[in-house]
Amino acid sequence: MRLKRFSTRWGLGAFVGLLTISLGCGRSNGVALHNVSGTLTRNGKPVPGLMVHFDPLTTKRGSTARAGADGKFTMKYDSQQNGVPPGEHKIWVEYLPANPREEMELQSGKQQYPPETQAILEKYGSAAVTPLREVVKADQRSLEVKLD
Repeated sequence: MRLKRFSTRWGLGAFVGLLTISLGCGRSNGVALHNVSGTLTRNGKPVPGLMVHFDPLTTKRGSTARAGADGKFTMKYDSQQNGVPPGEHKIWVEYLPANPREEMELQSGKQQYPPETQAILEKYGSAAVTPLREVVKADQRSLEVKLD
């Protein structure tokens, strides 16, 4: 009997703990999110396949999106919510290899980024170097991010 009572209490405690954790994860925690979508361009042409990052200048969490073949993107705050917190953001991009082999070849130097991609990454490839800024105050559904 005693063992059963212990396991029931433990099970109930574990359930409540997991429920609390799961409710807290993946939420914007009361932060208002604004829908932001647009197109990555360079010299007026769409730039496909890059990961777009909106990093707030505050301590809040940022948002990301992957640009499609047409350069279009829709920012995601997390796996279940689209949007970007309000305020000023640094915008930077990242190249994601298509597969593990490409990633290994890039890291080892066997493969190089195409010259156009390399030029983009040198100027916009991290939050530390990017000159791009955007103040998000409301939904923005046709933002053009120029990587010129």
